[in-house]
Amino acid sequence: MTADHLPLLKSIAHESYKAIESKFGVPQHKVYGYFHYLPTYYLLHVHFVHVDKASKDAREQISIEVAINNLEINAQYYQKCTLNYSVGEKHALCQALMDAKILAPYIQPVKQDLSTLAAEFKPSEAPAKNEDSLELDESN
Repeated sequence: MTADHLPLLKSIAHESYKAIESKFGVPQHKVYGYFHYLPTYYLLHVHFVHVDKASKDAREQISIEVAINNLEINAQYYQKCTLNYSVGEKHALCQALMDAKILAPYIQPVKQDLSTLAAEFKPSEAPAKNEDSLELDESN
């Protein structure tokens, strides 16, 4: 996506918000338009949802307004930026990254019995008073 796509993106946003308000009576400020990106979906597409139903997990989402703004600031923004995403260990992309030694295999942490740690913990005695330390006079 580059600044060449701005007219299309602006048209998608404008026409979609207009159609949603016309058909469903939902004003633009109550609608969230966003893109998915890899690896969630392999074809770029836009979703429009009511803000009350929008996913709180925005890891692989970019609002259409933010995408437009980013491209207005820098025509090549999406060629230069880093898009972070997460994949589960069963995802084919995750396996390919592990096979290529780009991603280390996930190692399940060892669960430790906290009761044994508590038994070993012995609070230290209060530190000796340092003659050089300042004391706060709270009488004023």
